[in-house]
Amino acid sequence: FFGGLGYRQKLLQDEKLTVETLLRQQMEQNMLIMAAAQAEKELIARNLHDEIGSTLSSISIISEAGLNKIEKNQLEERLKTINARSREMMENMSDLVWSINVGNSDLGTLMIRMREFAVEPLEAKNIDLHLECQESLLGLELHKESMHDFYLFFKEAINNAAKYSHATKIWVSITQKH
Repeated sequence: FFGGLGYRQKLLQDEKLTVETLLRQQMEQNMLIMAAAQAEKELIARNLHDEIGSTLSSISIISEAGLNKIEKNQLEERLKTINARSREMMENMSDLVWSINVGNSDLGTLMIRMREFAVEPLEAKNIDLHLECQESLLGLELHKESMHDFYLFFKEAINNAAKYSHATKIWVSITQKH
């Protein structure tokens, strides 16, 4: 009789330890998720500050200067600058929102976004774009920050090519080596 009671107590004690272990593991997993969420918030804040804050600041400075008495041609130039910076900020905000969207984490999705961006500046200069990616890489999952940086690098390269290259064709090929 007493052996049975001791056995039951042992089972209850083992079950309690198992539950405590599971709870500890769940708490650790929750802490990791919270740390990842915090890192994502910090990345968003940094990107908002870097990409949006500086543009808003320049718009504010230019518009404030426009409020002072200036000649009509100077006012027109300042309004054009404000318009260009506003468009730039809207594009940056769109890029930022796109980059943090959960569904946009693979190279295939990034390739679509790259092509969509490149159409406007290259067509304006009559430049054909040949954008290709090794098929085995299309499903490759990328870290959000790496993907965002890669996209910004691509945009800068396309803009520079459109402005300065006098090219008629541009080839972009993404492959894996070694």
